[in-house]
Amino acid sequence: MTLTSDGGDLHLRCRHIADKIEALRDESVGARSEVSGTLHINAPVVIGHQWVVPALAELRQHHSKLALEVELLDHYVAIISDGLDAVVRIGEQSLVVCGAPDYLARRGAPRNPADLGGYTCLLFRITSIGLIRTWQVQDGRETRELRPESSVVMDKGEVMLACAVAGMGIVQIPDYIAAGAVDAGCLVEVLAHHRAPPMPISVLYPFARRVTPWLRALIEVLAEHAGQS
Repeated sequence: MTLTSDGGDLHLRCRHIADKIEALRDESVGARSEVSGTLHINAPVVIGHQWVVPALAELRQHHSKLALEVELLDHYVAIISDGLDAVVRIGEQSLVVCGAPDYLARRGAPRNPADLGGYTCLLFRITSIGLIRTWQVQDGRETRELRPESSVVMDKGEVMLACAVAGMGIVQIPDYIAAGAVDAGCLVEVLAHHRAPPMPISVLYPFARRVTPWLRALIEVLAEHAGQS
């Protein structure tokens, strides 16, 4: 069942009124050492496993009355219509281009982005919009987007990692995904001097929604873990 446009507008107005009531409740209660309520969170799968979930574990240690509903999905979501309080997006990370040692031994390592046309590039499809994510490379002072041609496309970061380790081709993935395989010698970074600048962390929440105590607690613990990563 879907809402009509009028029904959707009414729903948003009701949510706005409910938020104001909750804000007045928070003010009347005053500052509390422990927050409660239910926090609905969305994050990408790999960053969720490696970064968000550990942060949420710490959040629950400090606020045991806080209920969490967490979904890890590698596609875009609609914050309001999906009933989400917060959506975690790309963290303070670099995108690295990597290949397996055996693959690079057979094919040689690319020396500049223009060489990528001679390699199998493993690409990521954003399933919610059906588009393939471009690669980001640094060209002097400019960050450029590349659209490598490839017959190998995936929609999960961990699958791309596994395929790269298996020697299927070259991949561009976030450094936090590649780190373990690089440290273990299963992947080697190439084009390091063309690595684009890091992308900032984003915690998104509905524009009309106030920052609730539990949302503020989430942002603080995520920021703390980002500083440790």
